[in-house]
Amino acid sequence: DTTPPLLSNLTATNLTTSAATISWVTDEPASSLVSYGLTSSYGSSQGDGTLTTSHALTLSGLSPGTLYHDQVSATDAAGNSAVSADQTFSTVPVNQPPLVQAGADQTLTLPSSAPLTGTVSDDGLPSGTLTTLWSQVSGPGPVTFSAPTALSTTVSVSLAGSYTLRLTASDGAL
Repeated sequence: DTTPPLLSNLTATNLTTSAATISWVTDEPASSLVSYGLTSSYGSSQGDGTLTTSHALTLSGLSPGTLYHDQVSATDAAGNSAVSADQTFSTVPVNQPPLVQAGADQTLTLPSSAPLTGTVSDDGLPSGTLTTLWSQVSGPGPVTFSAPTALSTTVSVSLAGSYTLRLTASDGAL
């Protein structure tokens, strides 16, 4: 036998923030080797000497939100080797909490209301959906928000004193 194994169905699956599974199929039993790294020079490898036609190696200890290059190879019982072309996959980035700004401090003359305009930025993870809520942290009396779940709202106060209001945002996870 002088024919190397035929490689097919190369995929990167089960992607997480720190791991990926590289899978492929060969047309004859062969060992498994994945070379991987931040460039096509690779630098790391993981292998399994078991002769099989269904190959799957899980790479762990990867960095979140990072593009990796990988190349698979398989060697049959006769020592014939096949090597794939360079491929890439990206690990899942770490979800960051939304960044919230509630706006500048304001001074009011009673009875009064004031417009509030907050801003929120987010990394779009996990789903890209944000919820926001204005709330009262402290103050001598109750406050009323015209639209407590909107970034722009109006707050009404009826008692003199210092009030602390808060704008919170959630991306569903953080």
